[in-house]
Amino acid sequence: MGRIILTIALAFFIGIGSQTAHNSLNNRTAQNLIKKHEPLKVIFDTDMDSDVDDVGALAILHAMMDNGDVEILAVMISSTAPKAAACADAINTYYGRPDLPIGAKKGDGVNRNNGYVDRVASKFPQDIGSGENAHDAVKLYRKILAENDDNNVVIISVGYLTNLEDLLKSQKDDISELCGSDLVKKKVKDFVCIGGKWPEDMTEGGGGNFETDGQAIKYVNKHWPGMISYCVEDRYMWDIKTGRFYLNEDVNINPVAYAYQEFFKRCDWCENKPDHHSADLIGVYVGVYGIDNQYTKYETNGYYKIYDNGFCQWKYDSNKPLRRATYGLKEPYRESVKSLTNEIGVLILQKPRAF
Repeated sequence: MGRIILTIALAFFIGIGSQTAHNSLNNRTAQNLIKKHEPLKVIFDTDMDSDVDDVGALAILHAMMDNGDVEILAVMISSTAPKAAACADAINTYYGRPDLPIGAKKGDGVNRNNGYVDRVASKFPQDIGSGENAHDAVKLYRKILAENDDNNVVIISVGYLTNLEDLLKSQKDDISELCGSDLVKKKVKDFVCIGGKWPEDMTEGGGGNFETDGQAIKYVNKHWPGMISYCVEDRYMWDIKTGRFYLNEDVNINPVAYAYQEFFKRCDWCENKPDHHSADLIGVYVGVYGIDNQYTKYETNGYYKIYDNGFCQWKYDSNKPLRRATYGLKEPYRESVKSLTNEIGVLILQKPRAF
């Protein structure tokens, strides 16, 4: 009954029919339950500082966990913004998971704090306080990977690649006898990375997550021993506008809606306020439901060449089997835009089980 009410509310709110998208989500969840598939084990790595779609991405990942599709193993913070971890903790708490492990980048790093994370951290319940009180991201990565079965963890990164560069460079320790690269090779099934452009990004300011820490993405792209599925920050992510779904949410109860509200007060660059893009949310969708899903186009015969400054070019090469990228939506394009927007909207409006 709750799902039916939610579906009706969504259709009324956005003013368009979306039964096909709703049914596809319901059918996917039902099939998982019927077949008793194990939830996908996910580590979510986010900068959660300069843009707010990181918050929306974490929110729908929690909804997917409520639906039995995923198990969130940890949230990693790649930014050094002091309150980013506390903002993530507030969202985890809202979804009834206050003890979900949080790791943070220690030492020098990138901080492009918009300010919304500070506001969320001060307004909503959370007990981590700041990134200083979070686990060291590399140690938490190593612990979680070591504890899980081989080829069984999916990493979804919607921020900088700083933590993952540090993980690859880590050496054997009391957690595992494997170095970071060998641990990743043994335990990680797929790495879904938000960033780059298709087929290239050779202009300053367009690469987002890549250009901010260009050396990290260059290193990870070159040395990652398994599959990298790039979810490209291209125009179709701007066409899928999901910021609207938070407009009618109570900002005194929902920290995600409040984060969007506070972000827009401070954002002088984002398009379509308050109907924001969905880059990181699409990355989570692809990470959970696969690169070969019903909406996204993808390319496998090649790899990204990454430059020191984070610029990138896709190079076609059938001998590079461990790199692939989504770069658009399947035809008919507008139908895919509408359906995927609505499907993500269902997850956004889904109330936490804790409620």
